[in-house]
Amino acid sequence: MKNKLRLLLILAFIASVNLFSESIDEIVAKMESKNGIDKYQKFKTVRLEAKQEVMGMSGAMNFFVKKPNKIRIDMDMQGKTIIQAFDGEKGWSVNPFMGTDTNELDKETSSQLQSQINIFGDRLINYKQLGITLSLVGVESVDGTDCYKIKAVEKDQKEFTYFVDRSSYKTLQMKAKMQGPNGEMELTTNLKEYKDFSGVQIPTLMEIDAQMMTMKITFTKIEFDKNIDDSVFKR
Repeated sequence: MKNKLRLLLILAFIASVNLFSESIDEIVAKMESKNGIDKYQKFKTVRLEAKQEVMGMSGAMNFFVKKPNKIRIDMDMQGKTIIQAFDGEKGWSVNPFMGTDTNELDKETSSQLQSQINIFGDRLINYKQLGITLSLVGVESVDGTDCYKIKAVEKDQKEFTYFVDRSSYKTLQMKAKMQGPNGEMELTTNLKEYKDFSGVQIPTLMEIDAQMMTMKITFTKIEFDKNIDDSVFKR
């Protein structure tokens, strides 16, 4: 009986070692090399065209990114265009449904917008430079695929959870807590239908669940290193 128990303990120990046989740095390195993120980091600008579907409505969506710190997102809805942008110093927005004025974004919304500059994963790759703390907390299934569950704590103590495919090292899901109109809410983003663009593996479908609302973004065109004038990001 004691020998059987000892054997079970040994097997459990071996299983636990195999479970975390890769360190965070090894996982991050494979994410970078297997998915072309090393190439993506060299691009200075990113231009994305997409279709959004939310609450039974659909419309065009355009992203403009100029590294290291400029971003603009245009969302067409019911014939009007909602704009959110960060010009490198301040965030601003235009929402025709709330009036015609240009408004300055609050700190929380501005921070959330800036995080989208690293929309395709190089934020994890550069976690040390960005002051992010990563920890491997387990292995969890996402739609039947075993994934590394990685917890990320930003410098401002915001927490994100990433689920990385143990085989392809693609990020399949992200979870975060965000401030919504009615308080804190959990945001779950599923990343699907990866395709190759200029040697970079890009998820062309994002499904976002914000508890009471779901949104689907399908990328139809992705361009790197096209000239984007700084005026695009100004009010």
